[in-house]
Amino acid sequence: MKLKIIRVIKEISDIKSLMFTKVNISFKPGQYLTYKIDVKDPKGNLRPFSIASSPTEDFLMLSTKISQTPFKQTLNKLKISNEIEASGPYGEFVLDETKDAIMLSGGIGITPLRSMIKYAIDKKLKIKIILFYSNRVPEEILYRKELEEFAKNKNFILVNTITRPEESKEKWKGLTGRIDANLIKKYVKDYKNSLFYICGPPAMVDAMVAILKEMNIPQEKMKVEHFIGY
Repeated sequence: MKLKIIRVIKEISDIKSLMFTKVNISFKPGQYLTYKIDVKDPKGNLRPFSIASSPTEDFLMLSTKISQTPFKQTLNKLKISNEIEASGPYGEFVLDETKDAIMLSGGIGITPLRSMIKYAIDKKLKIKIILFYSNRVPEEILYRKELEEFAKNKNFILVNTITRPEESKEKWKGLTGRIDANLIKKYVKDYKNSLFYICGPPAMVDAMVAILKEMNIPQEKMKVEHFIGY
């Protein structure tokens, strides 16, 4: 399918969002599309990107870090009205609409979770969602204003934590440090009856899985998505 760009957003740091006209596509919040660009890249001309928008929205959105690879540099040059080829949707990292969700994420790993959160709010699902979102500095919090707006919903709690506040120009007054068992237990009282969604860089994801295992959370209560080679 061909997706036509209707908006290009310079998000934060080196992250850009592309918004497309919504084609006749049915997807679940958390799934991804595979994009194809006519470019010579050592890693090929296909890349998977999570659908950052919710099925309830009237557009499709891709948010990604712009690196120096030929693929990403070509993607970075796309403008409004340009088209890009995509296929999908794919993936089993999707929202369970019947169980409370505890989301652990870092950096660009927020993209599929943004889709899930927006969907749950728009659909007025009865599940409760807690998002633990870790970034180096507050300036790198993706969708920051939007997430804060989402947090006005009684069923969604946003927990931002910053690992290197000293490197920020902003005087961060919130939580600092990495996501750990103590932080999770502080905000989640009945975590054994919830589903955990973990998404981010491989090292971060592996660390989160290890923490949950130490908390005696069984593997079947974890949904995991690794963001490789962004």
